[in-house]
Amino acid sequence: MHCHILPGLDDGSETEEMSLAMIAQAYKRGVRGLIATPHASPLFQSTSTETIRRMCRVLGQKASGMLNTEFPIYPGQEIFATSENLELLEQGKLLTLADSRYVLLELQPSAAFMDLFRVMRTVRNFGCIPVLAHVERYRVLYHNMEHLEELEYAGTLFQMNSHSLEGGLLDEKAHWCRELIKKQKIQFISSDMHNLQDRGPIGERAVNWITQKLPAGYGRALLAGNARDLLNIEAK
Repeated sequence: MHCHILPGLDDGSETEEMSLAMIAQAYKRGVRGLIATPHASPLFQSTSTETIRRMCRVLGQKASGMLNTEFPIYPGQEIFATSENLELLEQGKLLTLADSRYVLLELQPSAAFMDLFRVMRTVRNFGCIPVLAHVERYRVLYHNMEHLEELEYAGTLFQMNSHSLEGGLLDEKAHWCRELIKKQKIQFISSDMHNLQDRGPIGERAVNWITQKLPAGYGRALLAGNARDLLNIEAK
């Protein structure tokens, strides 16, 4: 439910061939569908929601043919929370995740806590459910459970990148990420897939750690169940 699979829209996949290769690799890791989340940010040219929907349909059809099984790709965006983008979201001119009430949001990693809190409350006031992308990147939340819980209380859900779990025993950030998950503060584990090399599909080490170290129900929810619920329950 967080990947940059649509070709040529942002810093993710560059070509359709690359997109299909990424999908094939993800399928081997157990992924059976994706929500495409191209960036909506000042760094990338604005893409119409109609274009994103069309590209999802076309790529999903080609992926299904390649895999010889249905492989749906749902439309979404990773929205950088500028004041302009928040206005567009309120007006329905940016995409939620698979047409649900859930919205994938990002800010600068250096954002102040009050900016994070203000954005999450603003989006809740729109009637949407904010999902903070790659929560491990925000310096103000690192080792600050109080701030994290304030955002949680304000109605925020948290997505963590799977590769953040894969550091060794001396990797302090990986240790912190695992502790957050053990406390069941994270709702979604995603790949944030951009390419086939350093930002590829969900990592096997992360999946193995989740399945071995967490209660089975929570592990399944992290890896797939919560994303499925988003599709099945909240979709319009």
